Amino acid sequence: MSWFSNLRTKYKLLIGFGVVIAFLIALIAVENLQSGRALTEYERLQNVHLPINQAGQELINDIFRERLLFAQLVSRVGAQSSAGYVEYRDQLLQQQTKVRGTEVR
Repeated sequence: MSWFSNLRTKYKLLIGFGVVIAFLIALIAVENLQSGRALTEYERLQNVHLPINQAGQELINDIFRERLLFAQLVSRVGAQSSAGYVEYRDQLLQQQTKVRGTEVR
């Protein structure tokens, strides 16, 4: 370490600041790599998980609609009024096939 003691002050400062700058550049490079990985993970979440979640929410809404139509159909039968019975029955059958994932014929 005597070679470092024999250097002029300006060279010691240049070496010191050079080491600090090299450390900062390495830190920035590592942060950039981590940021790229985080961005890739975020894009994967947006492209894969979000559509799955939305599809699940749509299925839940369809099931609730099916339950509502069934309750309306049962209330029509219990009231002994045939007005709207066929319409509700057809809507319920269409909703059931939609929930099952089959097309309505």
